[in-house]
Amino acid sequence: MGAAPGMGDVEGANGQEAVLARAQQAIATADDRSLLLCIQPAVRDGWLRDLVVELAIESSDRPLDADAALRARRAAVRRILTAHQATIDETPAAMEAKAIGDALLKRVPDRLALYTQLLGFAREASAPYDPARPLLQAVTEPDRSPLVRLVERVRSPAALLPDLADAGTEQKGVRFVASPSGPVPVRFVAQDGITWLDES
Repeated sequence: MGAAPGMGDVEGANGQEAVLARAQQAIATADDRSLLLCIQPAVRDGWLRDLVVELAIESSDRPLDADAALRARRAAVRRILTAHQATIDETPAAMEAKAIGDALLKRVPDRLALYTQLLGFAREASAPYDPARPLLQAVTEPDRSPLVRLVERVRSPAALLPDLADAGTEQKGVRFVASPSGPVPVRFVAQDGITWLDES
């Protein structure tokens, strides 16, 4: 499955152990761009599409909102989206999330750069890997973001366990990692000698 336009810096790594180690290093050093490059391009592009739809809605200006800090965070996200041309200049063919997301990303010249900057905003707002969370007034679960869930599964000291075919992991690309909370499944995908983390 090829990368979407603007997601062409397809790094990955040479094998499951290597991409897991690279992702753990990126998490440990807060290197969001390198972490995104460890994720299958089609997956991270889909995550970004869903994210920009949510952010476009949640970052809308609400002048009557008394929470000045929240309004400032919304304005910061609007500036990021505008700077990367993640705006809609025509009505989408269908008013569904995927069509709206595709329209928002249509003119973005570098989707990886947009995603990285949104993660930087999230980190500064004390919500690592979840850019929408600082814009929500209601309390939400911390694992609501697929990227948050993936990070929690693969961050150090998680380590790959031997294949456990008898536990149902014969499904291609699924491996278990040892984590502080016990073994958890992590999905990998490989193409042309490059391995990425897949949605887990």
